[in-house]
Amino acid sequence: SAEVDFRKNDSDGNGVNDFWTGDVAGLLRYGLIDRAFAEADARPLVPLVRTPIAFNGYYFVAMELDDSETPPVELRQDTDRRSGKTHHPSRFAFCAYPAQYRVTGSSTFIINQDLTAFKGWTEGKPVLRWPSDDGLTADWAKYE
Repeated sequence: SAEVDFRKNDSDGNGVNDFWTGDVAGLLRYGLIDRAFAEADARPLVPLVRTPIAFNGYYFVAMELDDSETPPVELRQDTDRRSGKTHHPSRFAFCAYPAQYRVTGSSTFIINQDLTAFKGWTEGKPVLRWPSDDGLTADWAKYE
């Protein structure tokens, strides 16, 4: 919902209705997520804490590529020629993965602009590429 709000309301005021794709933590500065979510970003552009702090046992990352398109689409683009590669006009993708595999969780979760969450098993590793359609069908299940 934070991404939908960001795009709909042009939260960063850059004059472009785009999604924030730079990181998860960046959404905090626009008041769209709680600080606890931002502190759990394992790859923030600007770290809020020295070491990420898991939220309910999970870390978050912004994905970098979308393999559902050929060729794969970079999710970090410069849509306004001022902000750098931190936006995309029509896509975003995030991943939540266990901070300690099989201790704090065993499933990995992904979500994109279609707002359907998927659950998969990556042995606790983060996913930085949204899967191809075949990969999504083969390796992920809708999470409800």
